[in-house]
Amino acid sequence: MDGSHVSEHSASQNDGGLVGLGFRLSQSELAPGARPVYRTTEFRVSAESVGKCVRAIQEFVSYVRECEPGTLVYLSLRDKKEPTHFIHFMAFTDSKSMASHGSSSAHQEFISVLYPEVEGGVVISDFDVVAMS
Repeated sequence: MDGSHVSEHSASQNDGGLVGLGFRLSQSELAPGARPVYRTTEFRVSAESVGKCVRAIQEFVSYVRECEPGTLVYLSLRDKKEPTHFIHFMAFTDSKSMASHGSSSAHQEFISVLYPEVEGGVVISDFDVVAMS
């Protein structure tokens, strides 16, 4: 895969297509002046690699949960109607935490397993909060 295909990740599976969920802090618990970063990645994998990819996602999200305190949320969703389609939602305490997440050896290992299975590239989007409950 060429350098134009980039990404990030997730946790444990259930029949509803949810692969990982973990909320660490509420907005009010962040340090004063903190500027959280919100990102999604969206991708599709080959049908024959779904099991392998789900296991890699679960392993990576376990690592994130245990080793990345700056990752507030890592949620991996799998489409119910199209099980090869995934969306990952991430929230980081700040841009430094996001950079640390993306440069970790665990992240590099994760994408070395996932990216060869991706069909059509990875779409990464950054968001600002409009409203939150």
